[in-house]
Amino acid sequence: GQSRTDQRLLAVADKLMPHVQAELAKIRQQAAAESAAAAADSGATAAKGKAAGKGAAAGRRSSHGVQVDAKRAERAERAKTRGNEAFKAGRFMDAIKAYSEALKLHPNNPVYANNRAMAYLKVFSFEAAEADCNRALASPQLAQQDRVKALLRRGTARMHKGDLRAARSDFREVLAAEPNNRQAREELKALQQQEQDMEQTRRQHALAAASAAANGG
Repeated sequence: GQSRTDQRLLAVADKLMPHVQAELAKIRQQAAAESAAAAADSGATAAKGKAAGKGAAAGRRSSHGVQVDAKRAERAERAKTRGNEAFKAGRFMDAIKAYSEALKLHPNNPVYANNRAMAYLKVFSFEAAEADCNRALASPQLAQQDRVKALLRRGTARMHKGDLRAARSDFREVLAAEPNNRQAREELKALQQQEQDMEQTRRQHALAAASAAANGG
């Protein structure tokens, strides 16, 4: 049976889970709003750019192609640093909040979305992790090293969601870029084992159903 310590830990976990889920729901809603705002802002910026031609931009343009005030960019970097510190300390919800703040200040910075994806993986929020990876990978300014990270994280999220074909595609793309990437090789191996287990379970169910039908007939 369970020890009293285990029982107390389970009771605490049961009490905390609704609060964690509620907090995640709020963060996901905020992330969705940020993504929509970023898309609208990008569209408006592109239209404005076409109308104005190729003249010098009035504002400061960051390396990610979005006009960002210097102070705003600095605040975003400070938020990212807080997120990194929280992540290293195992405070994943705090990390998600900090990265979300960075994204609010600088919506099109793919690094912030990429970092938040990793934090989402740690709290088993796989759909949100996949969405942030998609957001990061959509940026043409994403560095190759960060692209590999995003593909690994998206593959992991997809594998946990049961989307094995898409997960395999991500891991293979990583290996195409980095043939010796250990994590991608290990994830592919785990994915193949998962597929084998699923196939074995399917066959067992089919045999059991056939046996039941034969006995019943």
